[in-house]
Amino acid sequence: MKRWFGGLLLAFAALSAVVAVYQERRRAPPAPAAPAEAAVETAPARAPKKVERPVVIARYCRGQARCSNCLKIEQYSREAIETGLRQALDSGRLRFEVVNVEEPAHRHYLQDYGLYTKSLVLVAQRGGKEVRYKVLNGVWDHLNDKNAFLAYVREETESFLKQP
Repeated sequence: MKRWFGGLLLAFAALSAVVAVYQERRRAPPAPAAPAEAAVETAPARAPKKVERPVVIARYCRGQARCSNCLKIEQYSREAIETGLRQALDSGRLRFEVVNVEEPAHRHYLQDYGLYTKSLVLVAQRGGKEVRYKVLNGVWDHLNDKNAFLAYVREETESFLKQP
C-alpha cells in the first residue's frame, strides 16, 4: 500500500511539473522573427539630458489607533506644508501624504526609517527611487505650540528641498 501511494504521489508531482512548464511556456512571448534583410537605422537625435530634481514627499506615518496627539501632528503637518510651501506643492516638487504603517503595504516604512512612533518623514525621490530621508522627530517637541510646530516643519522642509 505504501509503495502504491508513493508511486501515485511521485506521478502527481511529475505531472504537476509538466503542467507548470507548459503553462510557463504559453505565457512567454514569442521569439522575434529574424529579419529578412538587415535594416540600417540611425539613432534618433537626443536632447541633452536634463538634470532631474528630486521630488520631496512629506509622509506622515501613522498607525491604526489615532490619539488626539497623532491627529494633531497630522493636522499641523498638513497645514504647515499646504500653507507655507504652496509654491512647491503647486509645482509638483513637494507632496504630502498620510500612510498607515500597520497596513501590510506600508509596514516596511517602520524599518526603512527606523520609526518607533508616529512620525513625519521627509523623503527625496529621484526617478521613483528614494535617495534620502529625514525623520522630523521635533514635531513631538513642538506639539503644544502650534506656531513653533508650523515653523519647525516649514524650515525643515525648505532646507530639505534645497539639498541636491
